[in-house]
Amino acid sequence: QSKQSNAGSVAVKRAYDYIKHGIIEFELMPGSRINEVELAAALDMSRAPVREALNRLVDGGFVTFLPGKGFFCRRLTLSDIADLYEVRFDLETAAVRKACGKHDDPAVAELANFWGSIAERQQSMAIDELIAADEEFHMRIARIAGNAEREKLLQNIYERIRFIRRINIETEPRRTEFVLEHVRLADAIRRNDPEEATATIALHLGANSRELNDDIREALARIYAEDLQ
Repeated sequence: QSKQSNAGSVAVKRAYDYIKHGIIEFELMPGSRINEVELAAALDMSRAPVREALNRLVDGGFVTFLPGKGFFCRRLTLSDIADLYEVRFDLETAAVRKACGKHDDPAVAELANFWGSIAERQQSMAIDELIAADEEFHMRIARIAGNAEREKLLQNIYERIRFIRRINIETEPRRTEFVLEHVRLADAIRRNDPEEATATIALHLGANSRELNDDIREALARIYAEDLQ
């Protein structure tokens, strides 16, 4: 019984990761109906773990369920994504303030060292690699600040806005500015300067900026243009 249960859990995890990756990378298009039979065949498993994975993705905000119609990939609108950025801003502002109060934690020095190594080689890094490093940087701040629930919320948001964040750093001078903002943020936390830290995170996240809205519009245009090709 335990072996069967473990095998079932592994299958659900594999289905969950596979479907979520398809949604994040827009291999499954926003608003499209999800075919459970095709997914089960592609993953060489029964529909049961696929359905369980889809239910978990509903809880995570990646998938919606309509009674009598089935599962659908989340729809994307400018307003929805702007809301995610607003929540991210609130969570990260609180996190950097908390982290400043723990400036003598060894993890703060490690944060600066981690990003210092990224800054040295960022010119040779692929965008996806730099985005992964950015997520790790912000998750380190969240871990320093404490509060496991905030960490989980931020991780969920990062995954749901990853495509927009790629567009934000595709070109110079934004890419270099992006890297330097992390340097300034790590330094402000190390110096226990919450005002500088929160000002830097506001600049970094482009809170309420026209540039952010332009990035979101560009991302949506690309996503739906690909669907039309």
